[in-house]
Amino acid sequence: MHPLADRQQETNSTDEAEHRAIFPGFARLLALVVACIYPVYWCAQFAFSSLPTLLRVAWSAYRLKVVRISVYGSFLLSGPRGDPPLEPNFRPFASETLLGLAVVLALGAWVLHGTRRRGTLLGGLFVAMLGYAGFERLLRELWFESPGAGWVLGALIFGTLWTIGLRRVIGATVRPGAGFGWRFAAALLGFTVPVGLLLLILHWAIGMRVLRPFVWLFFPGLVPAALASRPRKAGRSSRPQPIGWKWVAGGVAATASLATVLALAGSPLERFFVHRRAARARAMVASLTKPSPNAPYPKVFFQRGVNFTAEFGAPYASGAALDALGRLPQYGVNAVALVPYGWMRPHQPAVRISRGLNVWESDQGIEDLARMAHSLGMKVFLKPQLWVRGSSTTQLDFRDPAERKEWFAQYGKFIDHYARLATRIHADLFAVGVELTNLSRYSAPWRTIIAHVRRIYPGPLVYAANFGSEFDHVTFWNDLDYIGLDEYYPLPPNLSTTSLVRRVERVAVEYRRPVLFTEVGFPSLVNAQQQPWNNSPRAISLEEQERCYQAIFRAFYRQPWFEGMYWWKVGTNDAGGPDDGSFTPWGKPAMQVVREWYKSDGR
Repeated sequence: MHPLADRQQETNSTDEAEHRAIFPGFARLLALVVACIYPVYWCAQFAFSSLPTLLRVAWSAYRLKVVRISVYGSFLLSGPRGDPPLEPNFRPFASETLLGLAVVLALGAWVLHGTRRRGTLLGGLFVAMLGYAGFERLLRELWFESPGAGWVLGALIFGTLWTIGLRRVIGATVRPGAGFGWRFAAALLGFTVPVGLLLLILHWAIGMRVLRPFVWLFFPGLVPAALASRPRKAGRSSRPQPIGWKWVAGGVAATASLATVLALAGSPLERFFVHRRAARARAMVASLTKPSPNAPYPKVFFQRGVNFTAEFGAPYASGAALDALGRLPQYGVNAVALVPYGWMRPHQPAVRISRGLNVWESDQGIEDLARMAHSLGMKVFLKPQLWVRGSSTTQLDFRDPAERKEWFAQYGKFIDHYARLATRIHADLFAVGVELTNLSRYSAPWRTIIAHVRRIYPGPLVYAANFGSEFDHVTFWNDLDYIGLDEYYPLPPNLSTTSLVRRVERVAVEYRRPVLFTEVGFPSLVNAQQQPWNNSPRAISLEEQERCYQAIFRAFYRQPWFEGMYWWKVGTNDAGGPDDGSFTPWGKPAMQVVREWYKSDGR
C-alpha cells in the first residue's frame, strides 16, 4: 500500500479512537436521554407549576380551584374558599410567587446534592428542565404581557439553574479533556434537541403552535449551553457516567408507565373537581324559576348585550361565572351571548361536540347561566361556533363536493344539539353559524339547516357573518330574523364611521331585516381602530379603546334598522383591568361608556 494511504488510514483510526474517547458509550447515553426526557419534562413542569399550589393549599385556608392533569402536563390553581372572582389581569401561574421560586430553588439544590455521585445525567436533565421551565414562563410574560419588576432577577435565577443542569449533562457525557465544540454539541444533543422534539410533538397533539416553543427553547438555550460548555479540569467526580442498556429500558418503562397512568387518571381527577365546583352553581340556581315553555318569543327586540365567555379558572358551570353574570345588569346589559364551541381539525369534515361537565362551556353550565340571566331580566343569545385547531373558521373550506356534503351533515348534527338546548333553556335568540366565510356561499345547504332548526327551536334566528366579503355576499338573510355582523371593520384615524354606516345599511335595506352586531370590539391597545381584530402585544391604550366604543355607539345606536350589539367580550373570571390589553372592556373606561349608552333613554 502507498505510504500516504497508510498515513491517512492511521489518521482516521486516531480520529475515531479520539471520538470514542470523548463520547464513551454515547449511543447509550443519547438513548437514555430520549427514553427519559418525557418523565423528566412532566415532573419538572409539575414541580414548577403545581407543587407550590399544593403546598399553599396544605398550609393555608386556600383550596384547589382548577385541576388539569393529563399526558401533556399539569396545572393547579388555588384560591380562597368559596367562589370569589379572580382579580383583574389575574396571572394564574403559582411559580410566579415567592413560594414557587423557593420551591424550585430548593428542589434544584436537593437534586444536585443527591445526584453528585450517581444519577448525574438524570439529575442534570431535571435541573436543566427546571431552569428551562422558569425561563420559558418569563419569555411568555415578555411576549404576551408587561414584564414585572422581578423579571431580570428571575431570568438570572432560572438561567443559572439551566446552566448548572447542562453542565451536569455534559459532565456525564463528555470526557473532561474535550474542547468547547465537543461539549457544546453534547449540550445540544443531550438536552436541547430531545426537548425540542418533545415540545413539537406535544404542541402538535393539542393543536397549539409548534414553532414558537421550539424557538423559545433553542435560541435562549444557546446562552446556558455556551456557558456550561466551558472546558473543565479532569477530576474523579467529572468522569462520564457508565450507562447500560438496562438504564435505557428502565427509561422507556418509566415513560410508558407515566403516560398510561396520566391518560387513565387525569380525566377522572378533573371531573371530580369540576363536579365539586359545579355543585355550588346548581345550588345557587335551584330556587330560581324556569321560564315557561309556552312563554312568547319576541322576534325583534333591542339588545344591549355582551358576549359572556367561559375563561380560564371559571367555566360556565361554576359559582364564579354566576357571580360575574350577576354584575352585568348594573351596566345596563339586558342580553348575554353564551358561546359554546365545537372542535375541528383543518381539512377534516368531522365536527366534535364537547360534552360533559368538565368542558368549559358545558350544557349544564349554559342551563344554569340562562336560568340566572332570565331571573335578572336579561335575554339569552345562544351562539355556538367552531374552533378549528391551528386555524380559523374564516379559512375553513371544502372544495370537494363529497367532503363538503359530509361537513354540512356533521355541522347539522352540531347545530341540532344546540338548537335543542336553546329550546330547553328558552334562549331568546339562536345563531345557526358564526364566521364560516368560505362555506356560507353555499346557500342551499344553509337554507336546509335553517329550516331544520325552525322545526326544533321556535325563537328568532341569526347568522353571524364576518366583516368584509362574507357580510356583503351572504344570500340567505331573508330566511333569518336578523342580519348578524361580527363588526371589526377598520376605522380611519379620525374614527369617521360614515362609509361604514352606509355599507351596513345597504345590506339591511336590501334584505329588509334588522342588523345585529353579534360581535363588536376593540383591544385596549394603541392604534386599535386600524385592525380591531388584532390584539397582538403592543402598548396599552385604554383611551383608544374608549374612543372606539364611543364612535360605534354614536354611529349605530339610534339607527332605525339597528337592533343592538354584543361587545366582545366579558369573561367569567372577571379578567381585565387597566394593565390588560385584551378585548375585554371589564375594569376599563370602555365599560363606563357601555353603562352610559345602555342606561340612556335612546333605545
